[in-house]
Amino acid sequence: MKFTITGNGYSGNFNGENNFKATARRMLIDKGFKDADFFKMKTVEDYIAALAEKGYKVYFERTIYDAAKDEAPHLGKYLNEMEAEEDEEKIPASAQITKIKIGKDEKNATILYQKNGSKASKEVTFKGYEEAVDEFIVDFRAMSKHILETLEFPEEWLSRMTTTGLSITWKEDSIMGMVITAQLEIIGLNTPFNLNTPFIELYSWHMANDSCNEVYFSNDCEELLERIIVHAKKYMNGLNASPVQEKIPFEG
Repeated sequence: MKFTITGNGYSGNFNGENNFKATARRMLIDKGFKDADFFKMKTVEDYIAALAEKGYKVYFERTIYDAAKDEAPHLGKYLNEMEAEEDEEKIPASAQITKIKIGKDEKNATILYQKNGSKASKEVTFKGYEEAVDEFIVDFRAMSKHILETLEFPEEWLSRMTTTGLSITWKEDSIMGMVITAQLEIIGLNTPFNLNTPFIELYSWHMANDSCNEVYFSNDCEELLERIIVHAKKYMNGLNASPVQEKIPFEG
């Protein structure tokens, strides 16, 4: 069976009952479920009902593996393994990352991307339930330095600024630029100042298109963004998540 879970800003596809249950379990834990709540949950229907109570919808459809299991039930275990392996495929190189969000006190990422880079394609949301490796977090937070340098803000802000989001704009297969979101701690206040930069072009786009804008992100910033995108794609495939976390399969 192929399952699709949507709701609460999330959308994901999963092949096989085991993959669906593993992902549903992590999502329900995130919504407050305890181990005791899962004792009586055995069937797919049980998990679907629990997800529905938390505002999610689940759609499912039969696959070629289901038809094969009907014809050859003795191969069920082998076919289940083949079906589950489809979730191990990597995010295609053509996938264009459009947003990356990591909350100030969080280590798991929410990533939006467009498959094949088509304007007609649907933007897909991947909400990670694993902690990202330190290299991903460090590179992502390092964007704060480029906010200060590009907009000529005071350097002393760096210790009080945390990058929390990147919104990336593409033109066909090239990145034009981005908006960086950050939080700045204000001395004397308990609530941080939420900051969004204007849309700012990347160095390569600026130079290649004879842009009239005088402000643009540096080449170093562009290289950092490229590393972050690589981190994000690995993270969606379970290759850039903390090894102490349980892997959740994802189909791109």
